[in-house]
Amino acid sequence: MPVLRRWQRLMAYAAVGAPVDSINELTLSTEALLRAQESPGTADRLRCRLVGQPLAYAYPVTGQVTGDTTCWGTSHILKMQWIASARDTAGVVESIRWLDDVRSDERPGDAAIDGVYQEAWVALQVGDTAWATGHLDLALAALETSGLNLLRQPEQAAGLVRAMALRVELAVAAGDERTARRWAEPVVALWGEAREAELQEVVVRMREVTGS
Repeated sequence: MPVLRRWQRLMAYAAVGAPVDSINELTLSTEALLRAQESPGTADRLRCRLVGQPLAYAYPVTGQVTGDTTCWGTSHILKMQWIASARDTAGVVESIRWLDDVRSDERPGDAAIDGVYQEAWVALQVGDTAWATGHLDLALAALETSGLNLLRQPEQAAGLVRAMALRVELAVAAGDERTARRWAEPVVALWGEAREAELQEVVVRMREVTGS
C-alpha cells in the first residue's frame, strides 16, 4: 500500500505534467520503495506500471524515459519515447508508420487522447510537425466518439487539455490564429484556476492567444 499511495500521487502529477519537482521526487521514492518492499522478481514485474508508465506521461516536461526494454511490450509509447530520446529519427519514423498501419481500420476517437498527445510529442522531437498536427487534429475532431473514459480516467482528462494546448502552440507557430483560438479557449476554461505555477504558465500563453 505505501508503494501504491506514492504511485497514485505520481500518476496524478505526471498526468497533468506538474509540478515537475514533485514528479521527479516521487519517481525516485516510488522506485526506492518498490525495491525495498518487494522481491526483485516482483519489483521487476511492477516497475513498468508503477515507474515506467508515469514517466511516459511526464516525458514532455521531464525528458525522462524508462531504459527497461522489457516495458516496451506493455506500451508502444514507452518504446517511441526511448527511440526519440536516443535521437533515432529513422526509428521514430518507423514507429509512426507502424501506428498508421495498425490503426488504419480504427476511428480516430478509438485512440486514447493521452496517448495521442504523447505520440504527437514524440513526432515533434524528430521534426515531424505535419504528422503531429494532423494526428492531433483527427483526435480533437473526434472527441464525441472517444467514449466516457475521456472523463472517467484522470490521465485522459488531463491528456485532453495538454493535447489542446499543444495544438495551440503548433497553430501559433504556423500563424493559424483561428485554430489557435479554437483550442486556447477551452484550455483557459478548464485550467484557468489551476494552482500549480507550471500550469498557470500554460494558461498565460493561452490567454495571450484569446486576448482574455
